[in-house]
Amino acid sequence: MADELHIHGVPIPYKIYMMTPTLIQRRCVIKPYDELKAEMETIWQQMAEAKKSERTNALKEVKSLCKEFGFTVGIAKDALVAGRKKQRRFLSK
Repeated sequence: MADELHIHGVPIPYKIYMMTPTLIQRRCVIKPYDELKAEMETIWQQMAEAKKSERTNALKEVKSLCKEFGFTVGIAKDALVAGRKKQRRFLSK
């Protein structure tokens, strides 16, 4: 028949042959809820660690640049205070 396919000499209807990859693919993709939740928790932990690492590296870089260019805490405070005074003038108008 034209609607049958032979695999290892066994006749297989064409419709079943076409459905099989779809069913196999669905079985591979769908995971149990608990497994997905565990993977999600692992990813959240990795994200938290990456964020902490990025902040640590950024702080190290800022400290290094401050040391390299002689930038002190006093200079930063003065700049922040001056900026706050400007903001207050604009807000009060």
